[in-house]
Amino acid sequence: MNNLRLVIDSLFTVVPDRCHGNEITILCPVCGDKTGNRSINLSSGKTNCWRCGNGGPFLKWAQRLGHAITEEDIGELIDLDKAEPFLDGVEDQSNKVVPVYSVDVKLPSGFVPIKNEPESAYVKWIGKMAVRKHLSLKDFIKAGVGFTRKGIWEPFAIFPIMEWDRLVYYQGRTYNEEPGEPTKKFPSREKVPYGSRYWIYNIDATRDKSITKIIIVESILNVLSLKAEIKRLGIEGVAPVAIFKHAISREQAAKLSPLLHIEEFCLMFDEDATGAAWKAAARIPAIPVEKFTLVEMPKGIDANDNAELAMKLYSRRKEANRLSHLEWETNNLRSSSLKHEHP
Repeated sequence: MNNLRLVIDSLFTVVPDRCHGNEITILCPVCGDKTGNRSINLSSGKTNCWRCGNGGPFLKWAQRLGHAITEEDIGELIDLDKAEPFLDGVEDQSNKVVPVYSVDVKLPSGFVPIKNEPESAYVKWIGKMAVRKHLSLKDFIKAGVGFTRKGIWEPFAIFPIMEWDRLVYYQGRTYNEEPGEPTKKFPSREKVPYGSRYWIYNIDATRDKSITKIIIVESILNVLSLKAEIKRLGIEGVAPVAIFKHAISREQAAKLSPLLHIEEFCLMFDEDATGAAWKAAARIPAIPVEKFTLVEMPKGIDANDNAELAMKLYSRRKEANRLSHLEWETNNLRSSSLKHEHP
C-alpha cells in the first residue's frame, strides 16, 4: 500500500460510502462540498471534483492548497513486511491498514449511552468508577460511554472507539472491580474481525492541523485524564492517543506516519513498559526516530493515576534517540522516587 492513501486520510475528509476500488472520495475544500464530489485515483494520482471542476495531479493540487507534501511523501512504499518486529508480541506479518469504510461494527446488544439514562443504577455505578479513576461522569459522557443490561457485557462500562467519526471498535472496563478479576474486556474476533492493533483511540483529534504534538499512552482512561489536565493547564497543540498496549503496531504506525503536521510523538507509559515501548518505536521505519520523545514515569504510576504528575514529567521529557538503554535503566532508579512527589 502506498503513502498516497495514508496522506489523503491525514489531510482531507474521506467519504467512505462513496469510495470504491482505487477511487477515494473526499469533501472538496475548494468549493465547500458537503457530500463528497472530489475523487482521487490511487493508481494515476489524479484528482477531480465533479462540482467545481478543479483537478489535475493530486500532489500539485494539494500543494496549491498549502500542504507541505512532496513526491517522496506520496510515492514511497511502506514495506512493513521487511521491517523489524515492533516487539508487540504478535507474529502476524500483515501490513494491512484496514480502510475505515470497510468496517461494520455494532455495539453490544442493548447498548445505552449513559447520557440517556442519568438516573439509572448502572450510571451511578459507572460514575463511582469514574471517580475511582480520577475522572468524572462528565468525562465519560463526552467519551460516549454506555452500558447494557444483559449478556456478557453487562458488568462493563463500554467505551466506543471511533475513526473518522465512525465506530471501529470498543472496549469494556469493569465498573465494580473484583480483586484478581480482569478489569478490561475486548470484543471477540467473531463480533469485530479487526482487533485493537488496527486502531488508535482519539486519532481523529490529531488530524486537526493545530495539533503538532502527540502523547502516546496505553489506555483510554489515560487519554481521558490527559485531555482533562491539558485543558486545565491551557496547553495548546497537544493531543493524547491510546494504542491499547506498550508498543505501536505496524498498522498503527502506518496511520500515524502520514500525519505530516505532527512534529513530536511522545511515549508516556508506566515505568515497567517504557523501555520496551521506546526500543519498539526506534524500529518503526515510517516515523523518524528524532520525532520521538520519552517521559520517565515512576514505577507503578501512569497518566490516569496522576495526570498532574504526568504533565509535570512531560515538561521534562527527553529525546528518545539520545537516551541510551543504560542511561534509561540508571534513571529508572532515580525517577521511581518521584512517585512520592504527588501521592
